[in-house]
Amino acid sequence: MVRRVVLTVVLLGGCVWCVTLVARAGNGRAASAETATRSPASLRSLMNGQAQHLETIGALLADPNAEDRAKRLVIEAELLAELARASGPLLKGIDHHDRALEHRAATRELAVEARRTDPSDPGRIAALHQKVAASCTGCHAKCR
Repeated sequence: MVRRVVLTVVLLGGCVWCVTLVARAGNGRAASAETATRSPASLRSLMNGQAQHLETIGALLADPNAEDRAKRLVIEAELLAELARASGPLLKGIDHHDRALEHRAATRELAVEARRTDPSDPGRIAALHQKVAASCTGCHAKCR
């Protein structure tokens, strides 16, 4: 599990770094901030990654005896928020862009709360987890 989290962080960091280098090398012109930070991953890959992290958060919330639970909740929530952020530029001009922005805000709120909440009382994190899951379900039900 920890290997998967570390690998995800390394891959995301590497992708952002590579995209920045390639964007700056093109035609000798400085790339726009959006182009330089746009994820090379497909929207489907980003959505699948979000689903995996959301599922892991649910499993951690269900198991109060999970090893390094508090630390893992923070890592999973932060990665979920980062994947939601990276999805944003791929959704511009699409009908459900507003829903994606709400989802991104909810994932960020979950990450912030995971950092500050006592792991022995995960009620607020559980409520935010449900909110994020509902935003996924609501958007997919409308847009598929």
